[in-house]
Amino acid sequence: MGMTEDLENNIWVETFGPPGTLIRIQDLKVREDFRAPQMPLAQRLAPDPQSGVWLGLANGDLARYRSGKAETFHFVGHPNSQVRAIIAASDGSILGATAFGVLGWKNGIQQILTVRNGLPCDTIHALISDNQDNPVASRTVWSDRNPK
Repeated sequence: MGMTEDLENNIWVETFGPPGTLIRIQDLKVREDFRAPQMPLAQRLAPDPQSGVWLGLANGDLARYRSGKAETFHFVGHPNSQVRAIIAASDGSILGATAFGVLGWKNGIQQILTVRNGLPCDTIHALISDNQDNPVASRTVWSDRNPK
């Protein structure tokens, strides 16, 4: 389940159901609900810095709901693993924490950050931003080396 508030003061809630449902609440009243398969099942939500809401999906992809339309961004070459955390930066970039790395999206360009391109490990549990809106990842690093 996820919950966030967007720039128009809508509260967005994702329920697992059944069926999984994205709910928009405004002025303490449910204004819309979107059930699967109309809306993909999300694990986490984040407000879009322009309008609407971003969804970290249960299958490891990202989606955006804006102006009455849902758009899914599929990341090729990853295992079917949930997005554990999602963060939207003021520059429009989106990051999603997964067990296989960090999903990155900005202006239609997608990337998966892993140990192959600089992360210390692939398993990311959470994302936060600092006072300058820079994202910071919480991670788990396992070592196969024995301490001496």
